[in-house]
Amino acid sequence: MASCSSHRVGRWWKHFVIILTPLVLLLPLLLIPDDKLPVKANQCLYVMLLMAVYWCTEVVSLPVTACIPIFMFPMLSILTTEEVCNQLMFGFMLPTWFLSMWISNTATTAMMLPICEAILDSLVALKQQKMAHRIETDTLNSINADKSDVETEVERKTTGDAKLDRFAKGMTLAVAYAANTGGRIDTLLDWTTIQNKIPWGIVFLMGGGFSIAKASEVSGLSDWIADGLMVMSDWPDWLMVLVICLITAFLTEITSNVATCTILMPIVSSLAEEL
Repeated sequence: MASCSSHRVGRWWKHFVIILTPLVLLLPLLLIPDDKLPVKANQCLYVMLLMAVYWCTEVVSLPVTACIPIFMFPMLSILTTEEVCNQLMFGFMLPTWFLSMWISNTATTAMMLPICEAILDSLVALKQQKMAHRIETDTLNSINADKSDVETEVERKTTGDAKLDRFAKGMTLAVAYAANTGGRIDTLLDWTTIQNKIPWGIVFLMGGGFSIAKASEVSGLSDWIADGLMVMSDWPDWLMVLVICLITAFLTEITSNVATCTILMPIVSSLAEEL
């Protein structure tokens, strides 16, 4: 009977962690008074702890956890979607720059374009939804609003975006074919090889880490953490480095190196700025 129960717990523990962690983390944060920790910093700390638990336990894949800031930070009004996606864009640009040092620019671009295009399509859809919602809100708030004018405006915006999108694709294809006039463009690598050999998850992990760092700075969480760690300011440099290394080494025993670096880097960066 006991072995059967253990088997069930071992089978479903990831589901329990995914569901219970957001609820459990709310309890200690609700007990922190606003004069000790601002509301925005409190919310940012909640998201950061949630991602840390998911990263350490790996109940979901690390790249999926790194995408939590995309919807959590805008939902909590800590960062706008544009600011979060700027960090993700930097996460794309950095590995592209690094890869271009070792392989040709053409091969690097061919590898990065498919994933970038997929994310851009999602952002365009989100922008159109927000535009439609804003026009609907303006209509409800305006007594003299003309329904036909609003519908015309929505249609004009949608048609204009579609034309610009087609024009951008046409220009891209024109440049590509012009560079190889008279010849046929062959693929450098097939998609199966790219998908299996390229660690795309690193891109999302880097972007998620940059988003956490930016949100910590904007919400004031980094300052709050740095103030709490100012007790270390009187320590010798060698002792401070030793403590940080010991904490990092301990965390790497219970979680992955990537998750440990992503969690600790914003905190250590804030401490370094204060010192």
